[in-house]
Amino acid sequence: MATTSAIRTYVPWMLFCSCAVLLLKRTPRDDASFNSADVQPPRDNSSSRVEPNPAASHRDLIDLSKELSFLPYDSRNCSSFNSTGFVWPEGYSKATEEHQKAIDGNWKLEGHSGEGSKLVQQMVYVKLAQLPFVNTICETGFNAGHSTLIWLASKANTRVYSFDLGDHVYAKYMADYLKTKHPGRLTVTWGDTMKTLPAFAKEHPEVQCDLIIVDGGHTFKVAAHDIETFHKMANSRNVLVFDDHPSKFGWSKNAGRAWELQIRRGITSELFGCQMSVGGFSLGRFLF
Repeated sequence: MATTSAIRTYVPWMLFCSCAVLLLKRTPRDDASFNSADVQPPRDNSSSRVEPNPAASHRDLIDLSKELSFLPYDSRNCSSFNSTGFVWPEGYSKATEEHQKAIDGNWKLEGHSGEGSKLVQQMVYVKLAQLPFVNTICETGFNAGHSTLIWLASKANTRVYSFDLGDHVYAKYMADYLKTKHPGRLTVTWGDTMKTLPAFAKEHPEVQCDLIIVDGGHTFKVAAHDIETFHKMANSRNVLVFDDHPSKFGWSKNAGRAWELQIRRGITSELFGCQMSVGGFSLGRFLF
């Protein structure tokens, strides 16, 4: 009788333990036990989801190893690069000198890609603009048009669509200057990109961007918005530049969070990051 009683007590207890083990195996890890970078935000039923270009294909891969061979591999340090063999476009030196003369003595400029400390970035921009498939370039952040000049001077048939708040007194003057120098190749839309960029995308579905530069509002909200809107405008084969990130001393840290978030969401992939003391830039592409 004692043995029978023990069996009756032991069997239910074993069943309870087995069920508990199964439940524990199915229980998700506590949020505090792993890094949030391992978690991908939900892709379905998400209010922030970006609808990709239906004509896009993930097979349109891009290999920039040859064009950007002067950049260091496996490093975000841009202080050691090899410029051997790099050739500036014909007439580029004259174009930059004339551009500088149009600005000099008139205004105090905000930081820009034409600064001498950003030589690597200028070289990368030239190489990107010269890629065979790059015919349409879209950018936020015209400022004084230094990067826009690179796009226009690097290849003769490139069309540039620039979006800028237009709050600098010299911005519209320099836009008119570049339009005169390169007739029919530059379109500038003035105003808040939170409004103007989606409106442009809706009104001009024929504009599909091959090279995209995000260098507008340097807040998380604006930067994230511009990336997501440009995603809708991007060609299936595209290159994406995010300016002023990464930075050694945290310059534009809030905007940089927008870039890192889109990588985690699977919207973009990073091909290269150039870290500078102030500024810097990241190079990648939109995924579809």
